[in-house]
Amino acid sequence: MSRNYLADVALVKCAALLIWLLIPVAQIHAQTRADFKQADAELNKTYQALLAKLPDAASKQKLKEKQRAWITSRDVEAASAADEARGGSMAPTLRYETMTHLTRERIKELEAMLEGAAPNKKGASMPEPSVSSAPTRFLQIRNGNINRRARRPEQRS
Repeated sequence: MSRNYLADVALVKCAALLIWLLIPVAQIHAQTRADFKQADAELNKTYQALLAKLPDAASKQKLKEKQRAWITSRDVEAASAADEARGGSMAPTLRYETMTHLTRERIKELEAMLEGAAPNKKGASMPEPSVSSAPTRFLQIRNGNINRRARRPEQRS
């Protein structure tokens, strides 16, 4: 056997191993992206329901402005979480996990506002949403205060 043949076999084996390793990562990315899309669809549904319940144009405009600010804040936080991977293969997963977490928190805020909003009554008051609900887990990881394999706080008994 020639050296080139052995080198080619080794190269093919390495390529096969890389493909084998990358497929699960791609599946993880696809799942986290799907989770985000589902949460985003729920957010849009809740947002539209709240918008429809608001009594006047000024309230609707205020909600739209707050929602735009929240989206910007969410995207910045997600980009920051992805930056922690330093360009690694887990960056998209961290980004989508953060976006999903923040989106679910925002859904809770909007649902609380929806429950508190009187249907099309003038002067209805709404609780103020927070602009950023940064996920504690990612902040703890970023600051080195938690083991990356530790369970999330909501999973602890």
